[in-house]
Amino acid sequence: MSKYREYALKLIHKRYLDARISLFDVFPYGELLLNFSKECNHITEMILSPINNKLSFTWTMLYGLHQSKEKHKMIYGKDVDKKIVSLSKDKFHNELAYVMDLAIYSDIQFEMFRLKHKIKFEQTDMLFLYVDSRSSINDNEYKIHSDILENLNKYSQFINKYILIYDMNFDKNLDFNLTSVKNDIGAKSASIEFLQNNHDWSLLKTSNTEFRFTILKRAEENLYAKDIL
Repeated sequence: MSKYREYALKLIHKRYLDARISLFDVFPYGELLLNFSKECNHITEMILSPINNKLSFTWTMLYGLHQSKEKHKMIYGKDVDKKIVSLSKDKFHNELAYVMDLAIYSDIQFEMFRLKHKIKFEQTDMLFLYVDSRSSINDNEYKIHSDILENLNKYSQFINKYILIYDMNFDKNLDFNLTSVKNDIGAKSASIEFLQNNHDWSLLKTSNTEFRFTILKRAEENLYAKDIL
């Protein structure tokens, strides 16, 4: 291991530990995201809202990829390619360039693009979709629903395993009623409408999933929560 890679790995680990502190009130979700990241070789994060702490989740996913990368090399004696693609609707967080540098130094591919109408969306194992409905007002609540649903419908065909939707203001229990969207406009209603029309996807409920994470799984994938949590 080169000294640059070793140093980058230490910094990524430190940033993950910092993320645990910064997300102390919602860290079970960070822990959940870490475990799902370990099951992936390619992750795409999509930021639909202007937020300040999104990099805590980015560092967590990067650390998860490294954990599985090192484990794979230890077991099989060979390396495996890992990659993160970051798509942002608004301007990039100024620290993303630092994330990219450390990822590259540690042999993880990292690319970032502005989320526009026409993008080249790569085949990916997991989509992490971040939305902050606290930034909405009454007239914009449905826009959150439509933005999430539009991206799920557009890109779900490229996702191999999981879709994780994190809403900072989604403070209701995951009591999904797949026959009715009701009056909840946002991550929950968009997920319900998506599942109603896409039967190759299902809602994955785990003991660690309470309200802020909505986790969708490809129905044909023989993956179980007990195997990754």
